[in-house]
Amino acid sequence: MCCRRLYTFHMNEGEHLRDHISQFITLLNDLKNVEDVKGYLLSKDKLDNEFGSNSKLDRQASVFVASRK
Repeated sequence: MCCRRLYTFHMNEGEHLRDHISQFITLLNDLKNVEDVKGYLLSKDKLDNEFGSNSKLDRQASVFVASRK
C-alpha cells in the first residue's frame, strides 16, 4: 500500500511546496516503518525456527519488545 502511494504521489496544483514535502517525508517514514517491521518479523521467525520457541509467554514478550520500539 505504501509503495502504491509512492508511485502515485504528485504535487497538486495550488499546493504549497512545504505541505508537499511534508507529505513526502511522511510517506518515506511509513515506508521505513514497514521495512523495520518486516525485518523484526523475519528475525523473530528465524529465531523461532532455530530454537523452536512457540510458547504463549514468548509471543507476549515479543509483542512487548515490539511495542517499546
